[in-house]
Amino acid sequence: MKEVKAFIENELRKKYLAETINDEITFVVSESTIVKIGTIGKSIVVEYSDNMKDAKNNIYEDGGVFSTEIYSNDEILRLVIEEISKEA
Repeated sequence: MKEVKAFIENELRKKYLAETINDEITFVVSESTIVKIGTIGKSIVVEYSDNMKDAKNNIYEDGGVFSTEIYSNDEILRLVIEEISKEA
């Protein structure tokens, strides 16, 4: 899962400002949306924070969950970007 997460994060760096918060890579999507990529089992999870203060306090809400057993890395990336775009 680390490889898939790293792939998604590396691709998101090309589109969004990346910042390290609490030793985790996050993406500043807008003033009101900070995103980080997490994992649960064999799935990638998009997690959202409403602002930088909440992100620094590790307050995130779960968003989409995308299984690596169902989707390829490229499909997960596309789905993650689509979801983030809707939230921005």
